[in-house]
Amino acid sequence: MNLFFSSLSYSVKQAYKSLQQTPSFVFSVITTMSITLGALLCVLTLAYVMLFKPLPYPDAEHLVKVDHIMTKKDGSRTDPLFSYPSMMYLVNNQTLFSDIALSSYDKQILTSHTSQPTMLTTYVTPAWFELFQVPMELGRAFAKDVDIKNDVPEAVLSFDTWQQAFNNDENIIGKTVRFRDVSFKVIGVSAQSFIEPQLIKAGYKSQVWLTWDFNRTSARARKDWGSINENLIFVAKLDKNNSTAQAEQQLSPSVNAKWQEGVASDAFYDGWRVDIQVSQLKSAILSNHQQSVLLLLAGVFGLVLIACSNIANLFIARMAQLQKTLAISAAVGAKKSQLFKLLLAESSLLMFASLMIALIFASVGFVVLQQNLAQVFPRVDEVVLSTFTLSSAILFATMFTLFFALLGNKMINYRAISQHLHGSGKGVDMQISKKVRYSLIVSQVAIASVLVFGNLSLFTEALKVINEPVGVNTANFVDIDFSTKRRPTQEEIDGPVLGTAIKNSLLALPQVAAVSNSQSPLSGFYEMALTNVATNEHMLPGVKWIDESYFQLIEQPLLAGDYFTVSDIREGFTGPEGKIDNMVMIINDTLAKKVVPQGASLDYALGKKFKMDERGVFTVIGIVKGMKMPGVSNIPVRAYVPSSVHSISMTVKLKPNQTLSREQVITAVNEVTSLFALFSMKDVAEIHQQLLFSERATAITTGTLALLTILLAALGLYGILSYSTQMRRYEIGTRLALGAKRRDIVNLIVFDNLIAVIIGIIISIVILIGLMMAFNEQLESIINVSLLPLFLLTLLLISGIAFNACYLPLRTYINKPALYSLRGSE
Repeated sequence: MNLFFSSLSYSVKQAYKSLQQTPSFVFSVITTMSITLGALLCVLTLAYVMLFKPLPYPDAEHLVKVDHIMTKKDGSRTDPLFSYPSMMYLVNNQTLFSDIALSSYDKQILTSHTSQPTMLTTYVTPAWFELFQVPMELGRAFAKDVDIKNDVPEAVLSFDTWQQAFNNDENIIGKTVRFRDVSFKVIGVSAQSFIEPQLIKAGYKSQVWLTWDFNRTSARARKDWGSINENLIFVAKLDKNNSTAQAEQQLSPSVNAKWQEGVASDAFYDGWRVDIQVSQLKSAILSNHQQSVLLLLAGVFGLVLIACSNIANLFIARMAQLQKTLAISAAVGAKKSQLFKLLLAESSLLMFASLMIALIFASVGFVVLQQNLAQVFPRVDEVVLSTFTLSSAILFATMFTLFFALLGNKMINYRAISQHLHGSGKGVDMQISKKVRYSLIVSQVAIASVLVFGNLSLFTEALKVINEPVGVNTANFVDIDFSTKRRPTQEEIDGPVLGTAIKNSLLALPQVAAVSNSQSPLSGFYEMALTNVATNEHMLPGVKWIDESYFQLIEQPLLAGDYFTVSDIREGFTGPEGKIDNMVMIINDTLAKKVVPQGASLDYALGKKFKMDERGVFTVIGIVKGMKMPGVSNIPVRAYVPSSVHSISMTVKLKPNQTLSREQVITAVNEVTSLFALFSMKDVAEIHQQLLFSERATAITTGTLALLTILLAALGLYGILSYSTQMRRYEIGTRLALGAKRRDIVNLIVFDNLIAVIIGIIISIVILIGLMMAFNEQLESIINVSLLPLFLLTLLLISGIAFNACYLPLRTYINKPALYSLRGSE
């Protein structure tokens, strides 16, 4: 045993001394491998967490998400969203789930706090904390045995909320927090270690959990079977004896039958049906992110292959440098196995150093992921340096160590060593065989072409979406929403219209150019059921309530008819007892094209009548050009109806180079009334950027990967061809001495490597065609015939890199007299 460790220690010391003589080689290998391995570990850990790691909750394999899907008469399906009565019916009429956790996601102003911050609130049933085993820092969670219709207002704060909003108040338990006019008693604070399931969207973190029965679903919506709510989530623990498919088959008929009863009086839903979809909670959280993480993983693995090719070339070149040293070692009796141990020791030292730095890079990568991509990928908070990361790091480091040691050992030319011994080492150089050199070039070109094309394809697609015009003006706008702090007094109800008064107060600010009693165009639309009175055709357009200045303010073009007028707003929504006297509507050209005969003018849609549920029948008086929401590929059907003068959702247009602060808005409102608090205030340009966050993340990620691929491919090809050229310097010198021109030498080297480049390109084409055929549906937007110009650009780029990799090393020899090449000196 002592002999083994002594031999090992000697090999390591010899390897260390040997590497000290070649700092450039050490730097190149460690830099390339540490960066590449760090990126691999970062993305591999992300993939493991998202695709394979169990959820951090008890009985996670039995947790399911239950969805409510409406199928229309034409067979198309709505988003998987519940209506409130459907959800409550299912809760009370099922036997498959042992525990049920309902949640309703919301955003409200904490009116009891001095700064009145807007909080992400989640109304949950008592079993929610039990199902996810929420650890508590202080107090307790909701009692599981309490009825779901518990009318005791209680609250649990998140650890971050307790720290940031309440300064770690140890006496917080028993105090109250108020949202609108309801005061909730604080009964607990969740532990910092709790990882909330991202049920509503990636990156969502509740700040306060509130008693379920106080959720803000309106009294009407609680009885409306046709009104779906995107904020309602149903999670349960499925009985171990039933599968998700069995659960769907058992639950769908009863819920559908009850839903049909609930919408029987509404002809809009004739021919529709409801199905219950039950899916594993882990799969539901992953949603459609699997393809993204797999593409990212494939890109990083491609970088690893290129990096390995580059490092292999460095090791091969080093074998040539070690020829004399190896010859001396062989002369004093070193066996082939002992030479391999020396190479293994060198490779181990390099990979160990790379591994240490790679773990640092991976840790930094985890932080970058959590800070920048939490809204893109779910479960990013769980991506940390873990046993899986360390095990993967050791595994890859070991594999790379053995691979490079074996490669170096294979490159040792024992016949050349013998020639060194017999010829005093003069005039003998080890050279890479043509087969090995071609293999390295082919692999570099093939992998680089596929990766660069794939990344450029995603990059250009994301860039196209980012730069696509919205169709309206969004510059210098601020979107403002107010919320009531309390119930209005009778004096406030009978007094002046507060919405108009607030609007006028904001207009009085010097930096404000105009104000519209409407939400900004990028704040979204509400889906409302519309029925074409003439044809009885049903549709679900996006609807927005706007005032008379909205379209002119955002510069949305009018194609036919008229805009709303002041009389439409006042007469339409201020009649006695809420009666609407002037029922008018403006639609976009997408909706207009659906109601006019083929080939007819859009004017044909003017005067058409649409029924909007119990609100009555609206008449179309105008048609505007459709606007495209950022990040969305199509323009859906949309309708606009007059807003109320009482509206407290406003879009403020600022004068050029002006800003508006929250304090200024709050002061302006307080001058009018104390009824309202500032709920949200966002720059519309900021909303625009948020809507494009996914595309920007894609552009940055793919652009970075493309640049890294190009850089590594350029370095790799340059290294291979530079070494090959160096080995042929005597041939180049001889040709120059015999009268060859510089152009002849360049053509010789370029055409000598051209075959390998062409083979690499052909292989890349075969790979892309294979991927397109095997995964056509998933990769249709990335690999298709329309992207042929982009692929040609990729080939041009790779060919340019290959040409420069051939030409640049030649300049050392063709720009000097042939004597320098023949002497092998500068």
